[in-house]
Amino acid sequence: MREIVDGDLEDRNGTLHAHTGRVPSDLGKVLSFRQEARQRHHEVSGKFEDSRRFTEAVGTVETQRTTDAIHSGNQSQLAFAHGVIERRYDATAVPELSKLYGIVRNPGQILNFCGGTDNGKTNVLFLAIDTKMDVEPETLAIGNVPAEYIDHQWTEYYCAESMDDLVDRVDEEPDRPKIIFVDDASIDHSEHSASAAEVKERQGRLARLAAKQKAVLAYVGHREDGYDLSKHIRAMPGVKHLQALRLDNPDGTTDRYVTTVYNDQNEDSGGLTDRDFTLDPLPKSRTEYDPDVVAHNLFAN
Repeated sequence: MREIVDGDLEDRNGTLHAHTGRVPSDLGKVLSFRQEARQRHHEVSGKFEDSRRFTEAVGTVETQRTTDAIHSGNQSQLAFAHGVIERRYDATAVPELSKLYGIVRNPGQILNFCGGTDNGKTNVLFLAIDTKMDVEPETLAIGNVPAEYIDHQWTEYYCAESMDDLVDRVDEEPDRPKIIFVDDASIDHSEHSASAAEVKERQGRLARLAAKQKAVLAYVGHREDGYDLSKHIRAMPGVKHLQALRLDNPDGTTDRYVTTVYNDQNEDSGGLTDRDFTLDPLPKSRTEYDPDVVAHNLFAN
């Protein structure tokens, strides 16, 4: 509907404000005034809808509307998740985390976390797990990072030291929801101890296992283009590629995390394509972890 109205306004040289239909009319008038004032002062850079004033106003209203919907009996899963998340994070992050949960709630979903070194992809991974655990506390988390290097609040975490170990643990509770994550899940990282063909075979084995058990599967690589995974996994329908970026303040402290979600990769020219949406801002995960820990290698002996 917004697109139809926006198109009609463009035909008449009008403008549909980004907050139209998302906030009450009184607040909408205030935001419209602020937006027009910002546009008159050309020295102000950036879009108004990217400003903190806009995101806080819209985020607060959307959070309240969702809470009201829950209280009035709307118990849809995503609305419930929205209500759970708002009790743990700043209002500006709630809509973004709800979108993130919209991905990690899907059984059988494959996530490919990519980005350069120290760009926040591990933080976004744990943020996704935290969010899933908030809403689905019965979920079992299984990964290859030694447990003593993760300080989490999850119901249960099992550290797999090998592929066979992981398979055995997953098979123990076939009906329990699970999220499986593999840190350093890169073909490049395993070349010293296994052939590329062996790594690709094991990556595929894990993907088939996750699909069979209806588990969410998250790979964390180290390349910007997401080519840590074998081609046949990257080409699977429904794979989401999450390119993470950490934005720092001038003093070196972290300002926020941003993640762009893509649906595809261009096998000819390289890189990620078919952008779905961007999550901005994302907060720091509640799970603490040692960024220098060496994860167990599941793809080589």
